[in-house]
Amino acid sequence: MFWTGHHQPYGRDPIKKMMKRLSTPLTAIALIFAMSVVAFAAVRLSKTSFTDNGTTLTSGGKLTGLGNGDVTILVSTTGTASTTCTNPGGNNPPGQQTPVSPSGSTTIPSDQIKNGSLTFSLTTLAPTVTAQQAGCPRPFTATVTDVQFATATVTVIQDGKTVLTQTFNQ
Repeated sequence: MFWTGHHQPYGRDPIKKMMKRLSTPLTAIALIFAMSVVAFAAVRLSKTSFTDNGTTLTSGGKLTGLGNGDVTILVSTTGTASTTCTNPGGNNPPGQQTPVSPSGSTTIPSDQIKNGSLTFSLTTLAPTVTAQQAGCPRPFTATVTDVQFATATVTVIQDGKTVLTQTFNQ
């Protein structure tokens, strides 16, 4: 059988043959695209809360778009500490305002992630300053009495990769 007067280059059904040749590369491209969409799914932070506890900051929120691995959450802050200086006689004159960067972290096991979501609450460690940083003379010691927090940065790490970093200003 002839095809419009010419020999058929692809056998009896040239359109099927051509579609078969194209379908494999197109399927591969579609699969790669689908995998890249899944790999770059956005982790989101919502319902965020911050509580100033005086010398620590408690951060909380809901994370969505997570995968199936353990999650490490790091909260790092910046602020200014109010200090007192304590002398050997027990008197507490005020110290100087000192910049501090309290932080805290927690790791949440993957079995606590439900449908790609988890809720967390994390409190930073209280900062410490030296007598010299607080402007205390020798042999005084320094104590942080309060922190005026300026920023808080939430960093989320899953499977060894940072999947979210978000900074909040007071």
